[in-house]
Amino acid sequence: MQKDYSSIKAHYQFTKDDEALLLQMKPQVESFVDEFLNGFYEIIWSFGKTGEFLKDPEVAARHRAVIRKWYLELFNGSYDISYFLKLYKIGEVHVSLGLPTHYVNAAFSYVRVFILGRIHQLNTNGADLTHKLNAIERILDINLDVLTSSYREEEISRFMSLSSIEKTLLGLLKKTS
Repeated sequence: MQKDYSSIKAHYQFTKDDEALLLQMKPQVESFVDEFLNGFYEIIWSFGKTGEFLKDPEVAARHRAVIRKWYLELFNGSYDISYFLKLYKIGEVHVSLGLPTHYVNAAFSYVRVFILGRIHQLNTNGADLTHKLNAIERILDINLDVLTSSYREEEISRFMSLSSIEKTLLGLLKKTS
């Protein structure tokens, strides 16, 4: 991860200008953080199995605080190795809990639609609206990429622990399906 974070930003064409635009938008996104959180929890509770992961009010409250912090940090304007390590750790927690990647992707869909919609509403006459929206898209894509990398590494780890017979059987199953 330490070597990769700069290349991840480069691959997404995430620039210092994007960082500055995100920081510039922070006061706006702070103003609707509660609306964001209410909608976020409405979405994730609709998944049906969220109660398996947020088992009691204390866990749910801690989770809400973590989501609030993550949401606001999207707009901190600083995306260094510590930022990327936090994201990676969040992904590791999701993997350790057995949270399906589908839930992560569906939640990100809500995040994307919500933030882009609010920024668009507040900046209809702004000359830099397109640049702002692109910066949001990039930071969300980067977040999703890093979070889900934990899932990929878990899959690789599981595959590597298979015996040669199990690997051969898996390969044959893939060819026949």
